Amino acid sequence: MDNKGDKILAAHGVRPRILIETPYGLTIAILAAKGMGIGLVNPSVVADGMIGGILARPFEPAVNFRARYSCARRTASIRP
Repeated sequence: MDNKGDKILAAHGVRPRILIETPYGLTIAILAAKGMGIGLVNPSVVADGMIGGILARPFEPAVNFRARYSCARRTASIRP
């Protein structure tokens, strides 16, 4: 978990026992669905209901997620 998440939990007296840590929300959600614990993920990961066995609840205080992506610019057309 990132420092902000750790600080939020510590402020509320929560000391998680972290066995697996991954930056991938889908992996976290699947592990939770398999009964391996709980996870904090971006709501978009579980919003469509495609992962069965998930009970999603809002987390307060809110934790902001960052997403970064890049797209290649097409500079030349390819012709046969």
